[in-house]
Amino acid sequence: MAITIGERIDVFGGLASTGATTGEILAFDPAAAHLAAVGELAVPVHDAAGVVLDGAVMIFGGGSGAPGSVVQHVDPSGVTRVIGNLPTARADLGAVAIGNSAVVVGGGAFGVLPPEVLATEDGVQFRTVATLISAVRYPAVAEAGGRIYVIGGEGASGETPDIQRIDLATGEVELIGRMQNPISHASAMVIGGRIFVVGGRSAGIAQDAIWQVDALTGASRLVARLPQPASDFALAVIRRVGYAIGGETDTQIAWIVAIVVD
Repeated sequence: MAITIGERIDVFGGLASTGATTGEILAFDPAAAHLAAVGELAVPVHDAAGVVLDGAVMIFGGGSGAPGSVVQHVDPSGVTRVIGNLPTARADLGAVAIGNSAVVVGGGAFGVLPPEVLATEDGVQFRTVATLISAVRYPAVAEAGGRIYVIGGEGASGETPDIQRIDLATGEVELIGRMQNPISHASAMVIGGRIFVVGGRSAGIAQDAIWQVDALTGASRLVARLPQPASDFALAVIRRVGYAIGGETDTQIAWIVAIVVD
């Protein structure tokens, strides 16, 4: 999981090359092409989600051996502490910040996929703001124009191509389109108001495609390709450039790839 903080990207936790869950916090400076360890999570996790609220990072769920419900707070000085819990354990989820709220989408644990979309301002109190049409884990999640896009993922019947759009003002969830193939383990980014879905897996096979998704119609078109197929990487944007960090093919990848969109 990667989060843009000013002119740097911080990467929180994940799976190390040994396959073990790490709590390490890494800071990447694209201008200097420098990556350094800067701290540790209070609870090591992978497959978590996070946002920035009021200058601090809030990290939701994830797992280490088993999915968890812990909410962690990382202050600007790098001090990390546990501040609360999700209503139920969730890993393989997404999160976005809208206004003063963090919104948690998708994920699940122990074979249960909660469809509830949750919002919180403090990481302690959560409320349901919408309900997914199809509950999924490993979706690509993005916010554009105040709406949340939940793209693909793994549902109860396997991978899905569905693109679900959440309007938090009304609580309405619409199925606005479908990707050209079922996809999961992908990442999403928004540059200039445009939504891009990067990498991922289809039928368990890592993908190299970068798709642009129309926010109104849900139509998708292929616009570029990664240097090699990859999934499950951290993705964040600085100055209209996306940076994919780490990830997997058949094995783990130790790369940082800049994605420049015209």
